[in-house]
Amino acid sequence: MPVEEGDLERSTQVSTAAGTWTTRVESVLNWSRSYSLSPLVLSAGCCAASGIEAGMGPRHDLDEFGGGVLHYAPEHADLLIVGGPLSPRRVPEIERVYARMAEPKWVVAYGACACSGGAYDAPESASGLGTVLPVDIYIPGCPPRSEALLDGLSQLRARIRGEAQRTA
Repeated sequence: MPVEEGDLERSTQVSTAAGTWTTRVESVLNWSRSYSLSPLVLSAGCCAASGIEAGMGPRHDLDEFGGGVLHYAPEHADLLIVGGPLSPRRVPEIERVYARMAEPKWVVAYGACACSGGAYDAPESASGLGTVLPVDIYIPGCPPRSEALLDGLSQLRARIRGEAQRTA
């Protein structure tokens, strides 16, 4: 049976023994997307070591986000994590990788260089990833802590599900 354009907008009602609940297909899809992020990491410099610690460290693990298997083909990834300085030679490659990624796609700027151009006044670095790509989450720090990456991914997960952001 072909799916019509308005089918995703309609509510679905499910009966159970305990009662009835109503949800939208889109909210179920967003919930499943938030637990199955497929990251592609483009990192250089000190951010690379910090990101590796978050992915394979003894206390923290990317498996809780469904992103334990890192992807190296942009067609298989929906989350782009960019860390390190953005040199003029690196920016076109990042744009090319972003264009090849699957939809929907999200971008995380990881580290001070990717967020704002870095802590140092280097003429060869761009002024931040936000000037190149639409960034969903900024994770500052030089180098950023692995806990900050996991917290940023938790915030991205909540944003994907459409939940309100917590204010601390």
